[in-house]
Amino acid sequence: GDGCGAESAGACDQANGSPYCSDGKCCESVCASDPYCCETEWDELCVDAVPNLCGGGGSDGCGDPGAGDCEQANGTPYCSNASCCEAVCAADAYCCNTEWDQVCADAAASEGDCQN
Repeated sequence: GDGCGAESAGACDQANGSPYCSDGKCCESVCASDPYCCETEWDELCVDAVPNLCGGGGSDGCGDPGAGDCEQANGTPYCSNASCCEAVCAADAYCCNTEWDQVCADAAASEGDCQN
């Protein structure tokens, strides 16, 4: 059957010209954020959302204890406080797609979900 998790859907990290991707959990996360990815086409915007919403990079994603302190630039994507990380990455995807830099750390310092 077609849909999230179907082998025929194609890899989640590549635009595939059709809706959905083959990793069911990742596909559902991306489509919850951007319904176009499952209604119309798994395009570059869907691919760009994969690291943020499905993990990847230098850690397993938001909340990974090895990802580093949210209020300090750590040189890798994500940070160790899951709710903080998700809030910051929702506002600035670079923080989870590429690197948790000083801009991300400054955002975390002012983000309500990041306060202990």
